[in-house]
Order: sequence, then structure tokens, then C-alpha cells
Amino acid sequence: MNATAKTKDEEESEESDPDRVITNARQSKPEDGLLSVAELISWFRNLPKPRSAYNAGLYEARKAESLPTYGERTQLSAERHGFNEPEYTSYTHYWKSVLGTVVSCALIDTKAVCADYIFFLDPADEHASISGLLKPPTVEELDPGIPKRRVSGSDHTVLVAEFAW
Repeated sequence: MNATAKTKDEEESEESDPDRVITNARQSKPEDGLLSVAELISWFRNLPKPRSAYNAGLYEARKAESLPTYGERTQLSAERHGFNEPEYTSYTHYWKSVLGTVVSCALIDTKAVCADYIFFLDPADEHASISGLLKPPTVEELDPGIPKRRVSGSDHTVLVAEFAW
């Protein structure tokens, strides 16, 4: 069978996927003012790089106190981004992990509230530092799973970061 040939199931799933079947559309034209693929790639490469509040904050906190991290639990290289994330941000009977995407964010009283990660951008010509973090719960506190009274009302842990400029 040809490597590019698709099975009937694959073709049917593409046809039923509204994100793959584009109707009533045309190819873009230069006068549309849209970026080319190469221009989009270049634009994204030049965007400021977001930083994780917990990765930065726990890195500093671990200099004074031994705190378990995601990187230690998974034996990630200490140089990798994410090594100093909390050991767990979701802890249920079936799922115990740090989620890989921002699940939800809301702007409440000009403060960003996010689940699983708190990403931020340094202001222009300044470097933000993390002046405080809510200490992640221990495995003993999370067992046998959350939601759990007096720990978390969700299956995600609570993350809070305080910034200083």
C-alpha cells in the first residue's frame, strides 16, 4: 500500500471534521495584506518569550528549601524549561500530572488567574522577578486525589504568584 494512500476511515473522518473541510473560501491574494507562511514563522520567532512564574519562582525557592518538582519526578534534565514546575498540578485517582497547556485564564481585578501555569512577559527594558509563590501541596496532602476538602475544590491545584519589578 502506498504510504500516502489513506484508508476509508481516515477519509471519512476528514470529511466529517469541520476544521479540515473548508467551503466557500478562496486562496489569499497579496492585496488581502496577509502574511505569508514564511512571514508568519518569522513573526512568531521574534515575539517575546513568555516565562513561567512557577518555573522561575521555584528555581529560586529551591535554593533555600528542598521542594519536589516536576523535573525531579520525571527525571527531566535540570536545564530544560519546566524542570522547576510544581510536582503536580492535577491529581486525581486516574490522572496525576502537570498539564501541558493553559486550561483557563481570567482577568480578575487586573490580576491574571490561570490554571496549571502562570505565564508572563517581562515589561520592556525590565526584568520581573517572582517575590512570592503559593507553596504547592505535597503528595501526602493530595492523596488519594483531589478535589479534597481543605486542599482543593478542583482536580487542579491552586497556583498563585506575586511579581515585583
